[in-house]
Amino acid sequence: MKELEDCGAKRATQQWIGENCDLVITMLPNSPQVKAVMLGEHGVASYMREGTVFIDMSSINPVASKEIAAVLAEKNI
Repeated sequence: MKELEDCGAKRATQQWIGENCDLVITMLPNSPQVKAVMLGEHGVASYMREGTVFIDMSSINPVASKEIAAVLAEKNI
């Protein structure tokens, strides 16, 4: 993380991201990681406001994408 911070990146918790970002983009290894980050305990989605946009750039199973989208749609995300 230090190398990224040295390049200007900032650390943030999932809560901070959900509460402060209008757009959330993930690029993670696979479906379980995307689900955990977004929908897991203290996941980003639990803090996101209505109207926030979520884009997943990961190479995950389309079924998982639809499952995540359905949960987010219930929150108007």
